[in-house]
Amino acid sequence: TISIKAAAYFLTPKITGSETHVYQPGWTLAGAGLKTVDELEKPQSECIPQNTTWIQSYANQVEPEKNLVQLDNGRKITYDYLIVAAGIEINFNRIKGAIDALDNDPQHV
Repeated sequence: TISIKAAAYFLTPKITGSETHVYQPGWTLAGAGLKTVDELEKPQSECIPQNTTWIQSYANQVEPEKNLVQLDNGRKITYDYLIVAAGIEINFNRIKGAIDALDNDPQHV
């Protein structure tokens, strides 16, 4: 997308510990049976723009008053401008009845 290309021009590092990129908007296609989950995944290394450095770690803390990101490996990264794209974390246990429905629903919810 345009925003990714523009961000790659201005940004050097991408911080993510995940080795796999998942195209999350495609999950509705997988749910409808039009795509497989495997078709929505690719190696993170294939998704990093050429001018971008991949910092393979997770951000634990952001200190905006210091322009600082602390990583889970203890490293500290400073920045002039920061874009945070947190992604999502799936936790079906927090949705009442979701696990039972996913395990037992005859329509494969």
